[in-house]
Amino acid sequence: MITAKITKIIKKMSRLGGYYYHIFFKGENGKSYFTYIYPKMMNYNRWKKVLKEGIVLSNLRLLKGKINLINADSNFKLEG
Repeated sequence: MITAKITKIIKKMSRLGGYYYHIFFKGENGKSYFTYIYPKMMNYNRWKKVLKEGIVLSNLRLLKGKINLINADSNFKLEG
């Protein structure tokens, strides 16, 4: 599991309509990670409470087969 700080959030227009958030993280291990959050997805209800730069989340996991893409369905915990 990964513990990481949200370092940047970019709101982008989706090609499928609407928008999404491209979220960048810096892990405690020094590695960079990212994920994509779509407001139309069920997991957005969990994410909308922590979409702020500087927030630290633990219990993040990578998407299977990826080296730096956080699984948006991670059951994360807010730290601090």
